[in-house]
Amino acid sequence: LLVGEARALGFERTVVFSDPYRDPLLLDLTRTSVGAEDLARRLQEMGVTHVLANRWEAVRSSQLRGHERFFVVGDPAVGDRLEDFCGRCLEPLWSDSGLYLYRLVPDCSETDQGRIDLAFW
Repeated sequence: LLVGEARALGFERTVVFSDPYRDPLLLDLTRTSVGAEDLARRLQEMGVTHVLANRWEAVRSSQLRGHERFFVVGDPAVGDRLEDFCGRCLEPLWSDSGLYLYRLVPDCSETDQGRIDLAFW
């Protein structure tokens, strides 16, 4: 899953990504999920194994949509679900210059990863 990145060329596998002019797919899925585990399960069913996030493209995409933030959650419960998902269901693997790679942990057992700020972009 690409977050904040709409350029899917060059990947050697199927890539799931969002239209930069619409709400992020991860946010849409969070809104309709009942919790972190449900969101992780739905992503896994879509074939997602990793999340590649681009902070700088997320900022640009936010500006294109006229928002100050990438994830405009509206409902605080949605923000809580997204934060819970990022903290328990994503294992950080690599980061450099605003790019972040996470492994999706379908059972959301990554409880000691600490706060991953992706939910606050």
